[in-house]
Amino acid sequence: TILLTSKKELALKTALALAQVGEFSFAIFALAGAAGLIANDLIGLLILVVVISMIITPFMLAKINVIVRKILKKETYKNDFETFTERRNHIIICGYSVVGKFIAKDLEAMGVEYIIIDNSLKHVREALAEGKKAYYGDMSKPSMLSDLHVENASAVIVTLDNTEKKRLVCEALQQFSKNVKIVVKVVSLEEKEALEALEIGTVIDSKKEIAHILADEAKLCRL
Repeated sequence: TILLTSKKELALKTALALAQVGEFSFAIFALAGAAGLIANDLIGLLILVVVISMIITPFMLAKINVIVRKILKKETYKNDFETFTERRNHIIICGYSVVGKFIAKDLEAMGVEYIIIDNSLKHVREALAEGKKAYYGDMSKPSMLSDLHVENASAVIVTLDNTEKKRLVCEALQQFSKNVKIVVKVVSLEEKEALEALEIGTVIDSKKEIAHILADEAKLCRL
């Protein structure tokens, strides 16, 4: 089971960590009371609140993760990897953004079996809603590659946009199994050069391929 994180979690943790009122507040209350800005009975209540916050904050920080999960009722997502033990010669699409969607469509049209892996829950849910086999996870993690039985796949197509993430995934794949065929999409010469040291079998330069297609189409034009 994968526990999903969010900006709400970070914000709530920060708020709880800063909830304690400092001792300086006692001086402020005294000055405010002397100036007649706060009634004496209210000052007593405020001091009580400060003391309570100082007492409970250490205990609250020790259990902050549990408290945040209870408040936000954090969402979990569970992958079912049991079917992977029997799967063979399929293609793994790493990343279900624009390019990943086109690849899935083409593979489906050709009758080729494939699965989708993405670390965006939004993309995973989108693929599942379309009836596709999609899983949530990070393919740069060896544990994920093991769960997926990557060694049984005919190829892994990496369509991620982030160069560093792309490199980490390719490195993890190569370290996990030398027999995995990796196909990577790059968008620039600089990105291609950054991945050259990995000696990836197939690197597709998207801009170069588009240029070839445009040139071929232009040659068919007649005045």
